[in-house]
Amino acid sequence: MAFKASANIGPSRFIKRSGANTVAICGAGERMIGISAEYSNYAPLPSQTEYAAASGDTCPFFMVGDGLQEDRPILLILGTGGATQGALLKSDAAGAGVAATTDKDCYGALALATGVAGEAIPVRLLFGYLGA
Repeated sequence: MAFKASANIGPSRFIKRSGANTVAICGAGERMIGISAEYSNYAPLPSQTEYAAASGDTCPFFMVGDGLQEDRPILLILGTGGATQGALLKSDAAGAGVAATTDKDCYGALALATGVAGEAIPVRLLFGYLGA
């Protein structure tokens, strides 16, 4: 099933369902369904955007169990504070990964490397709730 972006979605961000067959970038702490593709859907031309999907376009993304991450990790952009290897990551307000540290936090990825804010690090999709 193809999902369309209900708003612009950047590469390597947590995404959520936003309606019937649509997805959007996750807000802070929201439950995600996957991570947007690591690449732009557009050629790197001055008149084009660098979105994984512009609003209304089909959005390529990775989900748990889709088999694509078995060959290699998925990349996720880190938010404020970065992350350490082994950290469970949740979404910040811009869909970037930040450490899940509070009881009942909904996490969506396991950091496979240490990185700083704004950096893309390899992760494994892994959904759950802290303390649950």
